[in-house]
Amino acid sequence: MKRIAPAALSALKLALTHIYWYKNDLRSFLTNCLTDTTVLARLNWQAYKRDIV
Repeated sequence: MKRIAPAALSALKLALTHIYWYKNDLRSFLTNCLTDTTVLARLNWQAYKRDIV
C-alpha cells in the first residue's frame, strides 16, 4: 500500500470541492474512480462537499 503525503491529500480535497460544483457530479466521479464502493455507502451525502471529500 502506497502512502500519500498529507499535503497532497489537502490539495486533492480542495481541488475536488472546487472542480465539482454539484454533489451529484462529485458522487459520479468518486463512483468511477473507487474500486471499493462500500466507501461511498458510508458517506453522508446530505453534508457539505468538503465534509464528503
